[in-house]
Amino acid sequence: LSRIEWGDGVTHIDLYRLGSAEEIYELGFLEEESAIWLIEWPEKGVGVLPKGDLILTLERKDSHLSLTIQGESLAGERVVERIDEQLFLPKEVCAVEESP
Repeated sequence: LSRIEWGDGVTHIDLYRLGSAEEIYELGFLEEESAIWLIEWPEKGVGVLPKGDLILTLERKDSHLSLTIQGESLAGERVVERIDEQLFLPKEVCAVEESP
């Protein structure tokens, strides 16, 4: 498990080496308060982690890197709407998607 505190309530957690989702309880970070959790490999925590507000997906195709942002809750959809209103990058640089 890799953990980085970025300050201002932002915590990055990498669950790649997690053996089972139940190990998350042993690590104790669910009891901590953080405004924003950035979780890599969240599928390793299914059934234990709460549902996320946003899903960010990075994809590399040849020399191009794209970022897809999906709102998974009402709060997440609001963030996507604000990004969509304020984002001035060409769609081929950054794709912004809302949840269905």
